[in-house]
Amino acid sequence: MEYHIDAKLFSRQQSVQLRNVLPSHLCNEFIASYKQNSDNQTLIEEIIQTCRQVIFKGDLDELLKEHFEGDYQIFWTSYDRVDSQAEDYSFNTYWHLDYGLEKSLKLFVYLNPVSEHGGNTLMIDQERTETVRNAGALPIDPDRRYFDLTETLQKLGLGTEVIGYDLKEGDALLFSPFILAHKCEPPQPGHERHTICYTITPSLE
Repeated sequence: MEYHIDAKLFSRQQSVQLRNVLPSHLCNEFIASYKQNSDNQTLIEEIIQTCRQVIFKGDLDELLKEHFEGDYQIFWTSYDRVDSQAEDYSFNTYWHLDYGLEKSLKLFVYLNPVSEHGGNTLMIDQERTETVRNAGALPIDPDRRYFDLTETLQKLGLGTEVIGYDLKEGDALLFSPFILAHKCEPPQPGHERHTICYTITPSLE
């Protein structure tokens, strides 16, 4: 599919919404296949690879090569199903920063829309993230993470607003998980969020 990425906006905000990167029929097919065969790892890998072949080209490929100043690699791919009980089993529902290779990025492809399930990816801008990190409120230890940073932000004299895009079926979120504090918001009761995740790093070759 053809889509345009605002590279300057991404460079400034370290996050951007990519619209219509995956056609609706593929989103629906992927979800249906996953629900019928969630234990079939070969099928899941096929879904991930098909999605990768569709989206990692054109504007996205150019932006990534510019960001990494050369080639890039894709690691730690996954198909993620999250339900309303995610707070009980997923540390990603708590505010955190990722750690690893410098400049690495995350790409979440949403197979069903946020308006349907409510399970958005929430972020805090780079400046406030740095202040919160320096205050010790973004620990590496998952057991010490905060589900809600409102009180912390208020104590630091910072605004409590968060960044969350209106991600529709087939849209994707590209962002820097080392620079922007982020969390997965659990879906509403009775709903599931289906996403395909790619971690993108500088080429190691």
